[in-house]
Amino acid sequence: MPIRIAWGTAAGKSELGAFDAALAEAGLHNYNLVGFSSVVPPETSIQEVGTADPGWPVGERVGVVLARNVGRGRVVAGLGWTLAEEGGVLIEGYAGDPAECRREVETGLREARDLRDWAWTDAEETRIAADEFEGIGAAVVVAVYGPIASGSSP
Repeated sequence: MPIRIAWGTAAGKSELGAFDAALAEAGLHNYNLVGFSSVVPPETSIQEVGTADPGWPVGERVGVVLARNVGRGRVVAGLGWTLAEEGGVLIEGYAGDPAECRREVETGLREARDLRDWAWTDAEETRIAADEFEGIGAAVVVAVYGPIASGSSP
Protein backbone atom coordinates (compact mmCIF):
# COMPACT_ATOMS: atom_id res chain seq x y z
CA MET A 1 0.00 0.00 0.00
CA PRO A 2 1.39 3.43 -0.87
CA ILE A 3 1.98 6.18 1.64
CA ARG A 4 -0.57 8.91 0.94
CA ILE A 5 0.19 12.60 1.47
CA ALA A 6 -2.78 14.66 2.67
CA TRP A 7 -2.92 18.29 3.78
CA GLY A 8 -5.21 20.96 5.11
CA THR A 9 -5.46 24.41 6.66
CA ALA A 10 -8.22 25.76 8.88
CA ALA A 11 -9.14 28.34 11.49
CA GLY A 12 -10.43 27.66 14.98
CA LYS A 13 -11.38 29.40 18.19
CA SER A 14 -8.58 27.53 19.96
CA GLU A 15 -5.29 25.98 18.85
CA LEU A 16 -6.71 22.48 19.33
CA GLY A 17 -9.86 23.40 17.42
CA ALA A 18 -7.83 24.79 14.50
CA PHE A 19 -5.61 21.68 14.47
CA ASP A 20 -8.65 19.36 14.46
CA ALA A 21 -10.25 21.39 11.66
CA ALA A 22 -7.05 21.21 9.58
CA LEU A 23 -7.03 17.43 10.10
CA ALA A 24 -10.66 17.42 8.89
CA GLU A 25 -9.55 19.24 5.72
CA ALA A 26 -7.01 16.43 5.25
CA GLY A 27 -9.67 13.77 5.92
CA LEU A 28 -7.99 12.49 9.08
CA HIS A 29 -9.87 14.00 12.04
CA ASN A 30 -11.73 10.83 13.02
CA TYR A 31 -8.68 8.63 13.60
CA ASN A 32 -6.12 8.12 16.36
CA LEU A 33 -2.92 9.23 14.69
CA VAL A 34 0.19 7.39 15.85
CA GLY A 35 3.40 9.27 15.08
CA PHE A 36 6.14 7.43 13.21
CA SER A 37 9.71 8.52 12.70
CA SER A 38 10.45 9.44 9.14
CA VAL A 39 11.61 6.21 7.48
CA VAL A 40 9.87 4.87 4.38
CA PRO A 41 9.98 1.07 3.89
CA PRO A 42 11.59 -0.35 0.72
CA GLU A 43 9.42 -0.64 -2.40
CA THR A 44 6.86 1.87 -1.09
CA SER A 45 5.43 4.55 -3.35
CA ILE A 46 4.23 7.96 -2.19
CA GLN A 47 1.07 9.54 -3.61
CA GLU A 48 -0.16 13.10 -3.08
CA VAL A 49 -3.91 12.85 -2.53
CA GLY A 50 -4.85 16.12 -0.81
CA THR A 51 -7.66 14.60 1.23
CA ALA A 52 -7.01 11.10 2.55
CA ASP A 53 -10.65 10.15 3.32
CA PRO A 54 -9.73 6.46 3.72
CA GLY A 55 -13.09 5.29 5.08
CA TRP A 56 -11.63 3.43 8.06
CA PRO A 57 -13.72 2.97 11.21
CA VAL A 58 -13.89 5.95 13.56
CA GLY A 59 -11.09 5.70 16.12
CA GLU A 60 -8.84 3.51 13.93
CA ARG A 61 -5.16 3.71 14.92
CA VAL A 62 -3.27 5.06 11.90
CA GLY A 63 0.49 5.43 11.47
CA VAL A 64 1.53 8.87 10.25
CA VAL A 65 4.38 11.32 9.90
CA LEU A 66 2.83 14.68 10.75
CA ALA A 67 4.04 18.19 9.95
CA ARG A 68 1.96 20.82 11.70
CA ASN A 69 1.98 24.48 12.56
CA VAL A 70 -0.62 26.17 14.76
CA GLY A 71 -0.68 29.88 15.60
CA ARG A 72 -1.93 33.34 14.71
CA GLY A 73 -1.43 35.00 11.35
CA ARG A 74 0.35 32.99 8.67
CA VAL A 75 0.89 29.30 9.40
CA VAL A 76 2.96 27.04 7.17
CA ALA A 77 3.73 23.33 7.41
CA GLY A 78 5.69 21.22 4.96
CA LEU A 79 6.65 17.63 4.35
CA GLY A 80 9.34 16.46 1.97
CA TRP A 81 10.40 13.02 0.84
CA THR A 82 13.11 11.28 -1.09
CA LEU A 83 13.36 7.62 -2.04
CA ALA A 84 16.09 5.06 -2.65
CA GLU A 85 16.26 1.35 -3.46
CA GLU A 86 16.68 0.70 0.27
CA GLY A 87 13.68 2.81 1.35
CA GLY A 88 13.32 6.52 1.89
CA VAL A 89 12.86 9.35 4.35
CA LEU A 90 10.24 11.99 5.10
CA ILE A 91 11.20 15.34 6.64
CA GLU A 92 8.78 17.69 8.42
CA GLY A 93 9.06 21.45 8.58
CA TYR A 94 7.15 24.48 9.76
CA ALA A 95 7.66 28.23 9.53
CA GLY A 96 5.88 31.54 9.07
CA ASP A 97 6.79 31.72 5.39
CA PRO A 98 6.40 29.07 2.63
CA ALA A 99 9.88 29.70 1.18
CA GLU A 100 11.48 29.38 4.62
CA CYS A 101 9.57 26.15 5.27
CA ARG A 102 10.66 24.72 1.91
CA ARG A 103 14.31 25.58 2.68
CA GLU A 104 14.01 23.89 6.09
CA VAL A 105 12.58 20.72 4.55
CA GLU A 106 15.10 20.64 1.69
CA THR A 107 17.99 21.07 4.14
CA GLY A 108 16.62 18.18 6.20
CA LEU A 109 16.33 16.00 3.11
CA ARG A 110 19.96 16.68 2.15
CA GLU A 111 21.11 15.85 5.68
CA ALA A 112 19.09 12.61 5.71
CA ARG A 113 20.54 11.57 2.35
CA ASP A 114 24.09 12.38 3.49
CA LEU A 115 23.60 10.26 6.61
CA ARG A 116 22.59 7.14 4.67
CA ASP A 117 24.73 5.34 2.10
CA TRP A 118 21.77 4.41 -0.07
CA ALA A 119 21.16 4.35 -3.83
CA TRP A 120 19.08 7.56 -3.93
CA THR A 121 16.93 8.61 -6.86
CA ASP A 122 17.42 12.18 -8.03
CA ALA A 123 13.88 13.11 -7.04
CA GLU A 124 13.01 15.09 -3.93
CA GLU A 125 9.42 16.20 -3.43
CA THR A 126 7.95 18.74 -1.02
CA ARG A 127 4.32 19.56 -0.22
CA ILE A 128 3.61 22.85 1.57
CA ALA A 129 0.32 23.82 3.25
CA ALA A 130 0.01 27.53 4.08
CA ASP A 131 -2.70 30.02 4.92
CA GLU A 132 -3.18 33.39 6.60
CA PHE A 133 -5.63 33.76 9.47
CA GLU A 134 -6.91 36.79 11.38
CA GLY A 135 -7.16 34.64 14.49
CA ILE A 136 -5.88 31.16 15.25
CA GLY A 137 -5.12 28.83 12.36
CA ALA A 138 -3.43 25.54 11.63
CA ALA A 139 -1.66 23.92 8.70
CA VAL A 140 -0.95 20.19 8.44
CA VAL A 141 0.76 17.93 5.93
CA VAL A 142 0.43 14.25 6.79
CA ALA A 143 2.09 11.12 5.39
CA VAL A 144 -0.48 8.38 5.98
CA TYR A 145 1.03 4.91 6.26
CA GLY A 146 -2.24 3.15 7.12
CA PRO A 147 -3.95 1.32 9.97
CA ILE A 148 -1.89 -0.28 12.72
CA ALA A 149 -3.01 -3.80 13.57
CA SER A 150 -4.84 -3.97 16.87
CA GLY A 151 -2.71 -5.41 19.63
CA SER A 152 0.59 -4.49 18.00
CA SER A 153 2.83 -1.78 19.33
CA PRO A 154 3.50 1.30 17.20
